[in-house]
Formats: sequence, structure tokens, C-alpha cells
Amino acid sequence: MTKTEALFASIAPDRRKDIYTTAASASALIGGFGTAAISQYATANGRRMLELRRRFGVSLRRNWSGILSAMLVVTAVCLLALIFDTDKKPGNIGWLAESALVLGALRATRLIWLFGMLIDVADQDVTEPRRSPAVAIPLTRRPGSRNRPNTPG
Repeated sequence: MTKTEALFASIAPDRRKDIYTTAASASALIGGFGTAAISQYATANGRRMLELRRRFGVSLRRNWSGILSAMLVVTAVCLLALIFDTDKKPGNIGWLAESALVLGALRATRLIWLFGMLIDVADQDVTEPRRSPAVAIPLTRRPGSRNRPNTPG
């Protein structure tokens, strides 16, 4: 078995702490964007959005929960790495932090995709002309025809 070091091993301890702090802040901010997307989803009420909720509501909620939970984990791991990475080499905490950053990157990509999809659906609902009731065209009465109910002809 070959023992390899974490990618952060070659980075100076002060720089690693900067990376952990930045990653914790960025993941918390991305989690905030996730809540904005959830608000967009919850308040949109066009025809397409209602159908999207009806068909994929459970799946969408699961996705949002997964994204927010992952960003919380990334933030927590980075803050723990900030506390426990005190040696010249990061050791296992470096691996954990790197794994958290990969998770955060994957979930941020998912958030961008979901947010884009919701904005597209909301835009289509807003720009679609409102459907008005059909216009009732009265039937014309020709002499000698009975084209209206209950009228003598």
C-alpha cells in the first residue's frame, strides 16, 4: 500500500488556514443561494411550476435538502480543519478537508443546475400570455332555421 499525502500537504500552514476559512465562507454563501432558490420555488405559482411541483416535488425537496446539508457539512469540516490542522503537515484532516471541498463543488454544480431549471420554468410561466376564457360567439338566426334552443323557428 502506497501512502500518499493530501494535496494540502505542500501548502504552508498559514495558507491552508486561509483556504479553510475561504471554503467555509463560500460554502455557507452557496447554502444561502440554495435558500434563495427554495424561496423562488415556493413562491412561483405558474402553470408549469405547479406541474413541476406535482410531478417532481418530492425529488426536488430531496435535492434541496441534500444540497443544503452538504454545504453545512462542508462548512463544518472546514471550520474543524481550521481548528485541528496545527502541524506542519495536515495529515488526515487534510484528506477530510479535500473530500469536503469535492463534495461542495459537486453540490454547488447541482445547485446551479436546479436553480437554472427553476428560473427557466418561472420565466416561461411569466412570459406565457394568460389564457382567457373562450369568446362566446352568438349563433346567427337564419330565417326558417332553429339554431337556438328553446326559440320558435
